[in-house]
Amino acid sequence: TYTSDSGLRGSEAMPMVTPLERAGAYPAARRLLATLVQQQPLHQSALTRLVRLDAAQGNVEGLDEYVPRLLAFSKPSRAVLQEAFFALNDATPARAALRRTVGETISRLTANPEPGS
Repeated sequence: TYTSDSGLRGSEAMPMVTPLERAGAYPAARRLLATLVQQQPLHQSALTRLVRLDAAQGNVEGLDEYVPRLLAFSKPSRAVLQEAFFALNDATPARAALRRTVGETISRLTANPEPGS
């Protein structure tokens, strides 16, 4: 399948995500994004879409794995981080720490917005 293709390219994979999501095929969209992120860890767009999908689907385990990677980028999407912040609402200590880090990053991005945003 396309998700096991070791030569998966972002330019080919990313346009397939939206139709999968629109069709309600969230597991397939997630597998595609996760495979792309695994093969191309610096593909910020794929990682951002994956975090957004996990937040929307309430997949906190996915958020545990991928939000820290998104935070490593210098300019992560504030909107996607806000979605993740609200999805990380359980009381486990690890998630509370991650949620706090996400909140601090949102504050930093809000204090220093990108020009034109």
